[in-house]
Amino acid sequence: MRLGDLLWAEAEDADGEDLGQVHDVRLRHSMTPDGRHRLVVEGVIVGAGAVSARMGYAYGDVQGPWLVARLMAWLGRHSRYVDWGDLEWRRDEGVVRVARRAGELPHPAETGHD
Repeated sequence: MRLGDLLWAEAEDADGEDLGQVHDVRLRHSMTPDGRHRLVVEGVIVGAGAVSARMGYAYGDVQGPWLVARLMAWLGRHSRYVDWGDLEWRRDEGVVRVARRAGELPHPAETGHD
């Protein structure tokens, strides 16, 4: 799978509930045994308002002006983080299926990733 196929794909939970689109991908840097660098996909952010997570407002790292921080928090309130192991790509349907229910998915700020 290519990341270009995954981004903007529709996502639905284990019950078929619409989660919105895949808006962002979380990557982790790692090293191979032979010393080469690589990026590994850890998970994705789905739902509306993922821009607040991409800009750092979802994690408390970015202070910014009070009004902007409040607006970003409000915009990102429905975003959810999905672990890579919970995803199933249905290429023929153009849909990402999530193995968990929407209510079980954490907000990106709750995952401890930066």
